[in-house]
Amino acid sequence: MRFERLILAMGVVMATSMSSAAMALDPAEAIAFCSRISKKDARMECYDQVAAEQAAGRMQTNSAPVQQGFGQPQPQMSAATPTPQGWTPPIGGAPATPRTQAQTPAAGFGAASLPRDQGRREEGGADSIQAQVAASTDNGLGMWRMRLADGAIWQMTERVSLFRPPAPNETVTIRKGALGGYLMDVGKQGSVRVTRVR
Repeated sequence: MRFERLILAMGVVMATSMSSAAMALDPAEAIAFCSRISKKDARMECYDQVAAEQAAGRMQTNSAPVQQGFGQPQPQMSAATPTPQGWTPPIGGAPATPRTQAQTPAAGFGAASLPRDQGRREEGGADSIQAQVAASTDNGLGMWRMRLADGAIWQMTERVSLFRPPAPNETVTIRKGALGGYLMDVGKQGSVRVTRVR
């Protein structure tokens, strides 16, 4: 009983100290930081502190307006945004160049989970995609990494004991899950949690 209280107290102290580092982040990054805390009580304490900091107005927020949606936010143009002379921004922030194979909607699906310098904007608001697998590799821990035909790389985030990896040219379905996660359906197997790596 004392040991459990000691562990709980250590978790709360750890969450408080770690979540204070998260307060310098914007709310979405702070929540993502809290979600990585393994102890339930410490994680809840971190979430509570993020909510309190945001309510008190001490949380940094991005000043640039962003469009909420699935995948990478689309850039917003304002009247104060400098543009080259004679150039008019495209309607809806769409790219002015023609699409290539790498810019298809599947290429941007899940790009919000990528680091900012790697992310590509997603076209549209799809809840799921179907794509062909180019290759599957095992990382040695039973968590597979799948490279899709459009170049996107998805990796399993949890081990599944009887998972059969997709064969080359097999079609998989990747769909949005709860809390910003993604689920991959391979054949008639149960869904597996995945995250986009590239």
